[in-house]
Order: sequence, then C-alpha cells, then structure tokens
Amino acid sequence: MQKRQFLSIRASRQLLRLTLLLFALISGCGRPAAVDPAASATGGSSAETVASDSAAESSMHAGWVGSQACRDCHSAIYERYTGHPMWQTLAGTAQATAIEDFADTKFSGPGGLEYRVERDAETQAATAGAAAASVHWHHELRRASDGSVLYDQRVPFELAVGSGAHGRSWLRNVAGRLYQSPVTWYSEDAHWGLSPGYNPEFHDRFERRVTHACLSCHAGRSLPVAGEPDRFQEPLFAEQSIGCERCHGPGEQHVQRHRNRTVADAV
Repeated sequence: MQKRQFLSIRASRQLLRLTLLLFALISGCGRPAAVDPAASATGGSSAETVASDSAAESSMHAGWVGSQACRDCHSAIYERYTGHPMWQTLAGTAQATAIEDFADTKFSGPGGLEYRVERDAETQAATAGAAAASVHWHHELRRASDGSVLYDQRVPFELAVGSGAHGRSWLRNVAGRLYQSPVTWYSEDAHWGLSPGYNPEFHDRFERRVTHACLSCHAGRSLPVAGEPDRFQEPLFAEQSIGCERCHGPGEQHVQRHRNRTVADAV
C-alpha cells in the first residue's frame, strides 16, 4: 500500500514538472532577444551591411568600359575574338547559333521521367535553322503504366549558356533570379541529356539556382543586386559575353590615356 502511494506521488510530481515546462515553452520564458543576423555577423546594423555591400558593388564595376571601347583601336583583334568560344558563352536564344539537333529532342530521365525541347513556333519559321528561337520550351513528362501522360510541365528558357564547343544548356530569369534547365545538349557526341551536376536519382528539376559564382565563369559581367545574394538587376548583365576586360582588367584608364594622347596629337 505504501509503495503504491509513493509511486502515485512520484508520478504526480513528474506530471507537474512536465506541465510547468510546457507552460514555459508556450509563454516564451527564457527566449533570447531577437538578434539581427547581419549585425551579429559583422558587428554592425543591417543598414550598415547593405551600405557596405553597395560600396563593394560600386567598386566591383569601377573602371570597366566594355569590349566595344577596345574595338576602336584593336578592331582586328576584336573581330577575331568574336569568333572565339569564350565570346559565345552566353546569349539570348535568338542570338545563339543553332548547334543542336532539334529533329529529335526526347530523352529518358530517372524514375520514368521524359524530357524534350520545343522551340517557339512563331520564331522558328523565321529563323529557318540559322538561329535558335527566341524562347525554348523545355518539357518534363511522366507517364502512367499504360503510357498515358500523367503530367507535362512546360517551362520557358530565354538564355543559352555554353559556346557549344562541349555543350549548351539554358537559363530562365524569374524576377532577377536565374534557374538552369535540367536539359543539356552535348556537342561532342551529339545527344540530349541531363545537365552536368544533376543527380539522376534526385535533382532540382527546373528549380536549380544559378549563382553569381556560376556566372563568373560562364558569362561576362553580371549585375548582382547589392545585399541580395544571387539576385540580379535588370538588365542582368553589363556584358553578356566574356569580354576583353575579364583577362586584361578594367580598361577605363588605358582607354582614357590613349584618347587623351590622340586629342593632344591632333592639336
């Protein structure tokens, strides 16, 4: 009898402790004060962080003049370079020379998924194969066991990335954020397949984010929004292609010096 009373008292105490703990969690007891992540990381306020990012962004683009400024004095080099694959790393689909086989774009993906590419019908006839259409529509399909289509997701892509020397994929712009297609054309063995880095068993489908780090190799000069990682301004690029200054550095002082010399010689 005494043992039962002892167990009953012990159980009551445990129940009381649990009740008090639950009340503390609900009421927010002991919850730390909200901390600004930007301030804790940098020792300053979020406003100071944004201002710092803006200053860094201005510094990043200071002194750049674009490859067209180089053309005035180096026209022969400029014309040769425009035929180089680095100059053709990124373009709108309307400007990218068609290298793909659009006669049969279908291929099978993991888990019974199917992919295919459709060019914009309105511009396809006008280009007559000389250039890609203004928009590519990439499809992802899943079929039932009887072969009927369960769903067909159709997504537009307006930027072609890759010169085509090894392959080409596509990007889409959604409010300043770029996403890659899971579809890539592989030039070396002329076939369609999943884009590089896509895990066949589980991948991001049409939601793979393209970062500033990606574009630093595969494009010219992108224009990121200060304080917002991997979001870009409109227009997205100061220069789409990888231009002269990517190797030679900002050319403002060089251009200005030679322009001043030309003016002085004329006088």
